[in-house]
Amino acid sequence: AASGKGAGRIARLISRFAETVARHYVKIRIIVSFVQVLSGTGTVFDIRWPPIFSRLLNILGIFTLDFINLMPIDCIYETNYHFSLVVGTLWPLTALGIVFASRAYLLRSRKESNHIIADHLLTFIFAIFFIIYPTVSFKISAMFQCITLDDEEQSRFLRVDFSVDCKSEAHQYMRLYAGLMVFVYPIGIPSLYVYLLYVRFGRQMHRLRDISKLRESIYNSALCRTGYERSKPAEHEKAAWSTGQAAENAASTVQKTGWRLLGRNPKTSKAVQEMIKNEYTMSLARLDAEEEALMDQLPDFVTKLISGYRLKCFWFEIFECLRKLALVCMPVWLPAGSYEQLIFGVIVCFGTFGVYMLLNPYVSIGEDRLAQLCQTQIFLVLVLSLSLRSSQESKSEAKEHNIDVTLTVIIVAPIVLSILLDFIAFKFFFREGQGDLNKEVENTKERTSSS
Repeated sequence: AASGKGAGRIARLISRFAETVARHYVKIRIIVSFVQVLSGTGTVFDIRWPPIFSRLLNILGIFTLDFINLMPIDCIYETNYHFSLVVGTLWPLTALGIVFASRAYLLRSRKESNHIIADHLLTFIFAIFFIIYPTVSFKISAMFQCITLDDEEQSRFLRVDFSVDCKSEAHQYMRLYAGLMVFVYPIGIPSLYVYLLYVRFGRQMHRLRDISKLRESIYNSALCRTGYERSKPAEHEKAAWSTGQAAENAASTVQKTGWRLLGRNPKTSKAVQEMIKNEYTMSLARLDAEEEALMDQLPDFVTKLISGYRLKCFWFEIFECLRKLALVCMPVWLPAGSYEQLIFGVIVCFGTFGVYMLLNPYVSIGEDRLAQLCQTQIFLVLVLSLSLRSSQESKSEAKEHNIDVTLTVIIVAPIVLSILLDFIAFKFFFREGQGDLNKEVENTKERTSSS
């Protein structure tokens, strides 16, 4: 029996560890989105980043899954932007085809474990779509941006790759291909999210949103009821309050009932808490049961799609896609390196920061603050790029070095802060669980020695 209890303690310790690791999922998603947008700012806004910051962005570029830029393929085979676009857009579709074929095979089996694996395969594809979305969307948008040279032939070349002649027949075909890919990636992925959250599982999602709002309403009602009960006047004071003498007796009333307004009467506070508990717990229990039943109806990939968001903001991943498009794709249509581009980016950052502050879409306050910090960092990077451009034009190496260090600190700060907070949380839960485990071991030793 003692060993069984000890095993139960170990299982709880493992469970706490798993919960702590699961918390990283949302923070990692926020950090990856932050890195994805920053990695594309140099090319999108035509910014020549200083050396330290540029190397750091290249290292973090692994989160974009842009294999063509990560691997030295040019050393083996001569490539251009057309090749990069085709590979970057086709390999996710190839992976999707393999996953669907594997899923169809697994679903033929009667084993429940195979059905679970099939569900997780789709989750894997959605994770890939999340990672590649801003990079592929930019690649597609860049295909339509050419620069006309001031020469006799009025030559036109692709802005991101001067080896591509925009007047060539091959480029015209690639523009048609890129136009098709617009409906697959920049428009297709958000549209898929809209279909899943509003059509395919729309009834469940709207019901979950209503449950979330009702739970919040019940909670606020409980708080208001508690404050109302605690601030009730005594019986002998009610008559004075009802006869219009409250103004004359205000000072004495506040003096006599001040402790009630502050909730310092232990008996009253306990009675109120008990009343609140009995009155509202049953309603919350019913809502929790219904929410759990609805969540069980959702496949794993949809659960991951809304994971970390408050249920009343279940649609926020769609907003995230639009935010990335606004920061990584839409500026491409403005003159490269112009102040109009930077002003547009700054306005988008400012607006999205306001949305984050207004909605607080994440379940955890810490995740809300981390997302807000990341939006602030992107805003500061775009603002500092103006100063960087000025220092590069004036060839001030000292000023450029200072901006380089500042930019590096800006990009590292959210990552370090997230890791630090997660480490502290892990250490706290581990110590708590380890303390329980050590206590159980000591109790087992005592029982063994006494027997």
